Amino acid sequence: MPRITSKKPIAIPQGIRNNFGLLPGREVDVIAEENNILIVKKRREIRFMNLLGCGKRRSKVEIDPRVYEIR
Repeated sequence: MPRITSKKPIAIPQGIRNNFGLLPGREVDVIAEENNILIVKKRREIRFMNLLGCGKRRSKVEIDPRVYEIR
């Protein structure tokens, strides 16, 4: 049975960690809901998704010459 230690960490049983892919170093969120505490895997941000829409919109006419130049 997991217990909270004097240093306040909680040990999550190995079987549960394996079932949910909780590897060492993985960040989790602790959420309080009414009389329950939920521990959920923190979603990893995809850097590419954060960059979408940040660049200057260009037309195909502008892009093609640049591609040929790079090649």
